[in-house]
Amino acid sequence: MRLFGRCDDAVPRARRRAGFSLAECAVAIAILGVILGVVLQLQLIAAAQRRVAEQRQLAGWEVANVIERLKAEPYERLQQELAASMKLSPRANELLRDAQLTVEIAEVAPSAEATSPDIPSKRIHARLTWLDRHGKRPAPVELVAWAFPHAADEPPEPREVAP
Repeated sequence: MRLFGRCDDAVPRARRRAGFSLAECAVAIAILGVILGVVLQLQLIAAAQRRVAEQRQLAGWEVANVIERLKAEPYERLQQELAASMKLSPRANELLRDAQLTVEIAEVAPSAEATSPDIPSKRIHARLTWLDRHGKRPAPVELVAWAFPHAADEPPEPREVAP
């Protein structure tokens, strides 16, 4: 008998624990399962939000392209018939379900408050809507631009030549 023996001498060797019990392993697996479930849900939410952002970005590019194509036309050609002929790209039709492009061109009446009330202008309004994955229409993407006659479209005014 020792007076100052080791503490583990009191416990028989057969009852000492070496490793993990089945209950501890089950609890660890359950905790891991919950964590993986939460991470998977977050991944799915992030993927859905990324799709929404990509659709909105694509819609913005499409509407900007329509406005740019119309602004490149001569002022006299800017009519509602031209606006009605504007189409979306095949990629937009593929990625934006039931995409609807609306383009309006309207003459703007000169106002007395304008800095140059005698300059004619036209307002170009492009709007794109589509269905999301739930079958609802998110907020549309809209752009508005104004067109003015180009100085190059009009004959130049005569100038006096200095002797």
